[in-house]
Amino acid sequence: MSVSFENGILFIDNANSGTSPATTIEAAQYARRISGNESITLVIGQVAGDGAVCEGFAVEGMLEAIKRITQCR
Repeated sequence: MSVSFENGILFIDNANSGTSPATTIEAAQYARRISGNESITLVIGQVAGDGAVCEGFAVEGMLEAIKRITQCR
């Protein structure tokens, strides 16, 4: 996970082959701690057959992570 600011925008990059609901929730919580009450945007990329990122992160898991993240706000 890496953190950077670009043009005043906070980026937390959690893209890796081990990305899962748990690591996504952790990254969102980390972003929330850093950003305070500012809006955060969750980007989950998955290209069919790519296998580079999120190969074990099924759509159902993504939806569950998003649901849990939005409920914690």
